[in-house]
Amino acid sequence: MRTRFLSRSPLTSYPDSFLSEHAALLRKHLPLSPTQAIVAVGIWLSLPEKQIAAGLGKSSATIHQHTRAIYAQFGQLGFAGRVGVAVAVERVLGQFSPEMIVVDTDPKR
Repeated sequence: MRTRFLSRSPLTSYPDSFLSEHAALLRKHLPLSPTQAIVAVGIWLSLPEKQIAAGLGKSSATIHQHTRAIYAQFGQLGFAGRVGVAVAVERVLGQFSPEMIVVDTDPKR
């Protein structure tokens, strides 16, 4: 059975509580600003920067700058690029609150 995370749904399709709870948990364990934490959750959800920007009501350039800052911070921890950020976020969320992780186990996808 293959496990796959929900992905490519617009950021606005997730409840505010989902985003805020995940972002708050990340901020407890990683040195991220509130916006960076939400962007990191968006990266974890495999959302492109444009969708994250639209969901937050910010420009793509602003989200790109947040993404670059996240890559720099996570790179210092040994996690490179989008995949590294997703792995780091997964480890934090899975370690401290596994019931918060939403998965789609549909093997047809």
